[in-house]
Amino acid sequence: MWLALSDSCTADAWLSVVTHKDKAGYLLVRARHPNHISDNFPDVHMYVIEHADYPYRANIPSEDFGQFMYEYCTTMTYSNFKSSVKDFDFHNAMSAVWHMMYQYGENYRPEEDE
Repeated sequence: MWLALSDSCTADAWLSVVTHKDKAGYLLVRARHPNHISDNFPDVHMYVIEHADYPYRANIPSEDFGQFMYEYCTTMTYSNFKSSVKDFDFHNAMSAVWHMMYQYGENYRPEEDE
């Protein structure tokens, strides 16, 4: 899954989270910016695969990641995600993602009554 987090509850982050293919009960959490893992999971070992799409990685037990998500969801204070993002470059990236997904959704918007 792709996961966008904001500084409102945690540190700004874009994470790719998938099941770990070699470690049962673990998730592979990947990022393109090292702080996106280290700021949100300061107690985990992060490693680097230099030429990977997401070079920064951590193996996190599924239950620990689930607890992190529970805490994020139960402490969330923002009502607009993009407005809660503090990092300027990350905000611009999230705005671009929003725009692309808005365009995608235009074909599925309900038609207005005439």
